[in-house]
Amino acid sequence: MPYCIVEIRKKDGSILYSREEPEPVDVLDNEVLDNCRELLHAVVQRGSGRAAKVNDDVFGKTGSNGDTDAWFIGFYDPPESEDDKPDRGLAFGVWVGNDSLHDKMTSNSTGGRIPTRIIARFLKSYLKNKPNEEKQHKSNNSEDLNSHTAELSAQTSQEQNSSEPVSLGMMLEDLD
Repeated sequence: MPYCIVEIRKKDGSILYSREEPEPVDVLDNEVLDNCRELLHAVVQRGSGRAAKVNDDVFGKTGSNGDTDAWFIGFYDPPESEDDKPDRGLAFGVWVGNDSLHDKMTSNSTGGRIPTRIIARFLKSYLKNKPNEEKQHKSNNSEDLNSHTAELSAQTSQEQNSSEPVSLGMMLEDLD
């Protein structure tokens, strides 16, 4: 149940109200959750999301409407570390498309093409500078994530500001 007020205190610091945390409740049966993970993993391992497979720890779903939109939504979830540090993983989503309903994207534009390659490029950059033991486990370091996002953004801006025009084909070549 959503809530806004966590605690109310008097001027002297005494607590008038404190919200008690409810006991966690499972919203999905573990078998259902395992089946969903298996399906999302299969999309990346051998389905339409193969281009996003940078390792065995990527899960996701591709999609498109066939004309103006294509996307890949997923998460990176490596096995838990042996040092029992709490990790939360990394969720992501990429949408590419055309705001105009009159103009269509290029032919054969699906979530398994451009969006998965963007995610693969992002994840490769994200994992590139991590020590080997960290590459095998989840990361919840937002500063690290933000630095990689900024690095990719700077590369894209630099490409866009060059005197040579950048085509979608050129961008896709860079994603390989």
